[in-house]
Parts: sequence; structure tokens; C-alpha cells
Amino acid sequence: MIFSVQELSCGGKSMLSPTTRNMGASLSPQPDVSGELNTEALTCIVERLESEIIDGSWIHISYEETDLEMMPFLVAQANKKYPELNLKFVMSVHELV
Repeated sequence: MIFSVQELSCGGKSMLSPTTRNMGASLSPQPDVSGELNTEALTCIVERLESEIIDGSWIHISYEETDLEMMPFLVAQANKKYPELNLKFVMSVHELV
């Protein structure tokens, strides 16, 4: 799994967003989250989610891609803020045992 950063547009603004790309079926190593999660990108995602809840379109949308893109960055942020948590990001239930 390779984690990189790509540009996206939200409200006419260009910002950075994390992306993932699967590079094989082996167990996922802890991602190297070199880029910080942009506050504007997170705000954009939250605004989009709120809009989808309001207009009811959320029921027809799959959020797994967004979750897989954001979670490594959120785990890294949580570990940075609260090191005693020592959270690990896993891509498979098999990695939990």
C-alpha cells in the first residue's frame, strides 16, 4: 500500500488530499504518512458529508474509499497528539491476530 498526496478541488479551491494505491496482497505495513492532513481538505470532506446527509444522497454512496484515504492520516494525527494510544492502521481483519 502506497500513501501519497494528490490535489483536489473543493469550493473552487485546490487543496491536498491523501490517496492510496494497493501494491499487492501482503499484510499492510504502517503507512508512511509524510504529508499532513490539510485542515481545508478535512473541512471540505466534512462539508460534503453534511451536504449528503441533508439531501439524502448518503444512502446511495459508498464511503469506503474516503475512509481508506483518510484513516491513515487520522491515526497518525491521533498518535502524534496522544502517543500513549499507539494506534495501528490495518487493512485486514487477519492483521488483528
